Amino acid sequence: MPIHCGTGVPGYTHPPDLPGWGTALLNFLRWLIGNVPPYTNYPDGSEESRAIKNSSIGKDIEKYFKEKNKDAKYCRMWENMNNIGIEFPGWEMIFSFSKDRIVREVTRFLDSLQNGIVFFVGSCRGDVYVEVVHGQDEDYIDVTYMVTNTTSLTSFALHLLPSLENGWPMDNWIQVYEWKEKINCCEDRTPVEIQADKEIEKMMNSFPYNMNSNDVRLPSNYFGSIPSL
Repeated sequence: MPIHCGTGVPGYTHPPDLPGWGTALLNFLRWLIGNVPPYTNYPDGSEESRAIKNSSIGKDIEKYFKEKNKDAKYCRMWENMNNIGIEFPGWEMIFSFSKDRIVREVTRFLDSLQNGIVFFVGSCRGDVYVEVVHGQDEDYIDVTYMVTNTTSLTSFALHLLPSLENGWPMDNWIQVYEWKEKINCCEDRTPVEIQADKEIEKMMNSFPYNMNSNDVRLPSNYFGSIPSL
């Protein structure tokens, strides 16, 4: 397995289209013998981050984020999302005896069989951060998705054993998987500014100004209050 140039851990710098089980099994073995750092970040574009992005975990986080912001009319109205709990596999849902939940969890499991990395991650936490970008030709939000997983002896032993630290085999290993998305949105302007820009555009498109005897009036509160002398 090659070494990822961005993280220094096993992985592809230019990942293949389909993530396999090789990286997941290798990472699991490295964790078993204690050959992992306490913290690893997998940047956007790495094999690991692409695997999580295209998995049921990544899709659930993106769906939750967009549903929560479905009423965002302007760029500034999009909100960050923190501490999104993702269960995988969601076996506890099966014991709810709900047909819809059972079908959903079984489908998630079957759809993920080719993705070894998502099985290595399992249940995890999701966070989404939004940055508004005003470009010359467009306005958009730069979205960063983050999935945080802690591989520990406690989770491996189904919470029957305590976690280990300080370089022991099977001690806590935190992994963060990141990917980005660009979402176009409406320009963040107030109604007064929008109306004023329309009036200015109308004025500038006539030659000479106001040639057709149409009064051009800016909103009375566009420039704010003017102090009396």
